[in-house]
This record gives sequence, structure tokens and C-alpha cells, in this order.
Amino acid sequence: MNTQKAAYWISLLLFAFVLHSQYQHGAFPALHRVADRAGTMLCRTATHAGQKLAAARVLLAGSEQPEDEFLARRQAQVDRLLALRQAELNRALALHRAELDRMRLQMEHARFVMDRAQLVRMRGLERMHLRLNDVSIRPMVLACPETGARIVLGRSADLPDLDVDFETQ
Repeated sequence: MNTQKAAYWISLLLFAFVLHSQYQHGAFPALHRVADRAGTMLCRTATHAGQKLAAARVLLAGSEQPEDEFLARRQAQVDRLLALRQAELNRALALHRAELDRMRLQMEHARFVMDRAQLVRMRGLERMHLRLNDVSIRPMVLACPETGARIVLGRSADLPDLDVDFETQ
């Protein structure tokens, strides 16, 4: 008899576990609606009970003085905490702004350095204008590196003027 009871409770527990798992994974939408409705009703009931309790305290106490002092102290604590949080946020914001300003200055400096390097490069390329013209007027001397023999090339009318300009791109 004890084994039958144990088997019954184990099977009931397993069945409840499976139902719970299915419910948590979105099965049984009607049960979800019922649970939501029950939660809403419970919330309304608790709110209503809280209001009634506050009204009963006021009627029974006859004076709201102790509650007013308590609320005032609580409000002062909340105000202090809010002021502290706001000060922390302002400090953090100031630090972030300072970091952004520092990063902007670094970027401007990097742009300046890059622009200056580009300008130096452009000036260097402007100086690389090579003009070879009228080379046929002067004789050209070529020397052999091994023998040292020299060859003199004379003036030739067939050579055109050569103008080479290295332009920047």
C-alpha cells in the first residue's frame, strides 16, 4: 500500500512539473489570462485595503501630526538622495565632457599634422620640375666604367627638347 501511495504522489508531482513547464513556455493562454486577471484583482484589493487602512489610522489617531513628521523626514531623505545622485551625475557628465574635449583636441592636432605633412609633400613635388631642353648644344661625354674610355657625343639636330614635370595628384 505504501508503494502505491508513493507511486501516486510521484506521478502527481511529475504531472504538476510538466504542467508548470508547459505553462511557463506559453502553453495554456486561457490560464495566462486568468492569472493576469487574478493579479490585477489582487493589486486592486491591496490598494483598496491600503487606502482603508490609512483612513482608519487617521480616524483612530485623531491627529495626523506623527504621520506628517514621518512623511517629512522621508521626503527629506529622498531629497538628499536625489541631490547626491544628481551631483554624481553632474560630475560624471563633466568628466565625459572633458574626455570628449581632450579627444577633439587630439583629433584636431592629428588633422593639423596630416595637413602639414601633405603640404610638405606638395611643396617637395612642386620643386621636382625638371627641364631638359637644348641638350644638343653641349657635347655629351660618356665614360666606360671598366676601361675608362671616353666617348664624346657631339651636337645632333635630331634630339628634341625634353620637358619633364612631376605633377602632384
